[in-house]
Amino acid sequence: MGVVSFLIPDLDRLGSHSVDTCHFVGFDGVPWTATSRLEGNYLKVQTTDEDSAKFVIPWKVDHIGYIALSTGTLKRRTAAFHLPLELARGTLCRLRNYIAAYRQFGFSPNVTLRKQLATATESFIQAATSQCDANASSDAAQQAINAASAGIMTFVETFTQFRWATPEPLPKVWIGHELREGFSDDPRATVAAIPVLWKGIEPNTDDFQWSSTDELFRRSFERRLRAFCGPMLDLRPGGLPDWIYLWQDDIGALESFVCRYVAEIVRRYCDRVHIWNCAAALGTGADLNLSEEDRLRLTVRAIETIRAHDPKSPVLVCIDEPWGEHLVKEELELSPFQLADMLARADIGVSGFDLRFNIGASCNTTLARDALDFGGLVDRWSTLAKPLVLTFDAANSDECQSTVTPALIAYLRTKRAVHGIVFGKNLPT
Repeated sequence: MGVVSFLIPDLDRLGSHSVDTCHFVGFDGVPWTATSRLEGNYLKVQTTDEDSAKFVIPWKVDHIGYIALSTGTLKRRTAAFHLPLELARGTLCRLRNYIAAYRQFGFSPNVTLRKQLATATESFIQAATSQCDANASSDAAQQAINAASAGIMTFVETFTQFRWATPEPLPKVWIGHELREGFSDDPRATVAAIPVLWKGIEPNTDDFQWSSTDELFRRSFERRLRAFCGPMLDLRPGGLPDWIYLWQDDIGALESFVCRYVAEIVRRYCDRVHIWNCAAALGTGADLNLSEEDRLRLTVRAIETIRAHDPKSPVLVCIDEPWGEHLVKEELELSPFQLADMLARADIGVSGFDLRFNIGASCNTTLARDALDFGGLVDRWSTLAKPLVLTFDAANSDECQSTVTPALIAYLRTKRAVHGIVFGKNLPT
């Protein structure tokens, strides 16, 4: 697409990482690799793609905070786009589309939502017709964004109530939280997510230390919680033992070590585990210097090892950053969805996927988004016809606290593809 310019009259709406994390998204939902820079009040975004696309950027919304907003589909042009206006257009369009889509199922917006929609529409029209005054247009566009974002929150709450009131039964979604040393148990949880960190279990070759993990399983058994174990092969920084790096150039040796380690875990805990979480960080830049093909190869071998020792329990694969934000800075052959699709079609025993959200504002996290974006993501992943578990990591960021709300969780529980929701710390209140 070359260089695309955006006019931003009010730079205070940008967060500290907005320029670093902004990106274009194609029709396939995959972010494009891009570089961005600010020149005065103009944001310059350079990409190698020439197609039309949506633009996504963290933006400050009044009474909500910084969340990733998207424009409508933008066609390439030399003139700069008025960014607040385009974000208002995209946000308002998403809200109107969702309302229209669910009217056919009997949903009707309440008075509050109709007023918010009318305010957003009126403000957008004012912004679109006053572009000769960039500041006035920006102010009106921001009012449209605020009203549409408030409307999204109202829609999510009222639609959730509508779905729970329908005679059609909703899926039963289990709720879990991660057990760690020093973390208190949450009485609302029915499932314990038990980490099995290779670095802690086998700090030295053939030196397996089980005491900490045994204690976590003991706690889950005492609470009568089902055990969700893993991810076992965690390729994120800090997940692998130090000695394994001596073998990072020998994929055959790595396979052998991975299979042995996974087999030891399954043999020890198979009678206490209800769900296995096989691997994490397959496509987000692993700690080892491995190619995409090698990471996929290790994952497949881990799945086969689990199945060899426990052919019945479900096996999930963890997908970090399911929107693919990491692709903005790192060009890979497979997006998270494409990777999952390949595993689902391979018929190797993958039962479902664990979509993991480490919500924050930096380049290495999942950008904070509104509930409609989360719902849309789940709808897309449901086309794989595999159960989904949603994991919200133990992030302490303001973005995480403002995003993972009871309203969002209630909305996600109406999605048929969602079978479980896991929290890194305590459940939201």
